[in-house]
Amino acid sequence: MVVVDKSLLCENVIIWYRLPLHQLPKHRLKLWKGRVLRKGLTMVFVESLQEGYEDQTEYVAFGDIVCIEIQADVPGGVPAKVVQDVTENCRTLKFEGYGFEQE
Repeated sequence: MVVVDKSLLCENVIIWYRLPLHQLPKHRLKLWKGRVLRKGLTMVFVESLQEGYEDQTEYVAFGDIVCIEIQADVPGGVPAKVVQDVTENCRTLKFEGYGFEQE
């Protein structure tokens, strides 16, 4: 089971999640993408970013969240030391899919 750091959940953060078994459509292994609109005590309210479901909103329990996307735009770029430290921390924490993009 994936444990998500709830402190990282805030408005406009992008999350990937699975729907509970009782919720349609029943694609248990499918990951859904959404943007957090509000955070509650045990769940977040999201707008879907999934193609074909863009006008949908729903509540997602913290336990159903699989991944949090964190993005930042840094004018002038990120210093090399910061890139090195963040990359090292991501490796140590065994994050998947981390990195920096060049403009």
